[in-house]
Amino acid sequence: MTNAPDIEIYVNDITASDAERWLSSLFNTIEPQPKKKGMPKNSFPYQVHWQSRQFQVIVFDNVEQGFTSIWFNATSLPWVDDLACAHEAAPFFQRSVRVTAGGWNAHADPDAWIEVNHAGEQTPIIWKTA
Repeated sequence: MTNAPDIEIYVNDITASDAERWLSSLFNTIEPQPKKKGMPKNSFPYQVHWQSRQFQVIVFDNVEQGFTSIWFNATSLPWVDDLACAHEAAPFFQRSVRVTAGGWNAHADPDAWIEVNHAGEQTPIIWKTA
């Protein structure tokens, strides 16, 4: 469904276990995978099965200012883009979810983000990440 090369969302104040619970509610199966050499301690890789496809999801626990990243490494996902994914995740977690405002293209402002709250309201923000 998505034309994006991947999707990544940042969820406030959740753990990797919370992310795994959400992933389990969305996809046919999720299988924890061993970490590859060089992966950080706070990374949790999964192999996900959805609509006869397999792809990788990596959860990075508390990666930035209390936010956990959920990165979907696939082009065929249930959402058209990061923002659509954030709109589904926010009510599940009852937390705010952030996505980049301009995608990851070279001309986008790296500090421009969109925050989606649990009620689905979205707000443009400036978020200076490390």
